[in-house]
Amino acid sequence: MAAIFFFSCLIFYILSYKRLFYLLLAGLCLFLSLLSKEVAIVLPILILGFDLISRRLISRTNLIKYTILGLIILFYFYVRSRTYLALGDREKARIHAESALRNANTQDIVNEARSILQMK
Repeated sequence: MAAIFFFSCLIFYILSYKRLFYLLLAGLCLFLSLLSKEVAIVLPILILGFDLISRRLISRTNLIKYTILGLIILFYFYVRSRTYLALGDREKARIHAESALRNANTQDIVNEARSILQMK
């Protein structure tokens, strides 16, 4: 799935030279590709290489395009960091709940052992 979004982004980026609307689709495909696999982070480098080979590297419209793609990548990093923080909090809560459950089970075993010993 990442490859589909990856190559779609590249195609839409190339088409964005004719119509700027395709840049929005390229950005969307870049974001979806990043969500699928983090390897898609090399796509901006590939785009820079393509522009370098086609001699379109330094122009005002391309600098705007690079800025938009860079903002999308920064937004991806923000979303990803927030996700990991939320997962970290959940993991801490799960560990706390497991230790509380383990302590409760240990106390139940001790109480049952005492009651058995008292019956004898």
